[in-house]
Amino acid sequence: MTNSVFEPKPGYKNRTSCYDIENVRCPELKFISGWLWVDINDLYKWIDGLNSNRLISKASLQTLLNNPYAIDEGGSLGRYFEKENLQRHNGVSYKFESIFLNDFTNNITIILLSNNLNRVWDLGHIIHNVMLGKEYEIPKKSIYQAIRKEFLNDVNKGVQTYYLLKENSKNEYSFENPGELNKLGYELLRLGKINESITVFKLATNEFPKDANLFDSLGEAYLNGKQYDSALESYKKAISLGGTNGNAEKMIEKIEKITGK
Repeated sequence: MTNSVFEPKPGYKNRTSCYDIENVRCPELKFISGWLWVDINDLYKWIDGLNSNRLISKASLQTLLNNPYAIDEGGSLGRYFEKENLQRHNGVSYKFESIFLNDFTNNITIILLSNNLNRVWDLGHIIHNVMLGKEYEIPKKSIYQAIRKEFLNDVNKGVQTYYLLKENSKNEYSFENPGELNKLGYELLRLGKINESITVFKLATNEFPKDANLFDSLGEAYLNGKQYDSALESYKKAISLGGTNGNAEKMIEKIEKITGK
């Protein structure tokens, strides 16, 4: 693996910068310590080394794929779908996005890396279906990308644009995916636009009233805005809808310590 490096400095020859959907370069962020930068060729070498048992034995690989101590995290090497004999590992950080699908039965490896959130999740599974000769659907346009700029400039106009597109172009954009609005809400939250992010998360919970994760996100926005009563209400709603793997409960405890209630 000759094109992989830990924590490369800005300007490093093989270091990719990220861009937003307007092709504007993102500001450099300090990532977690030990961040590994790897290109597609080296990532394939790593996956191939695991598949061919050059790195570890077949039995050890199966142990990691089915790690009983990391069930909630999907195993030690991403998620393993035993019925399909398929390994999937994906991740998102700021504008970087990645996925690989490792089909053991059909000896297919698909790797997609993006530096401006190009919906590699959808594309990876579509490519897999195409290679297997299965039916597939071209993904709809991202509603997040369509309304992002409007929301950044004027959140109220952004809401109007959202409903206008939903009324006139529902079959063209991805209105069925709650992650689109959730992503937009968190982008506004990272920018310090707390009230705007609350507006987006409220829009999301109205559109998807049974989605626990969205109420969890709304609770986080309220918490950042120190609107503790509203945050508690949102987290409790998330729990009533099935919970968020204990996060809502932890946040409720945190709020109760802050408020003394």
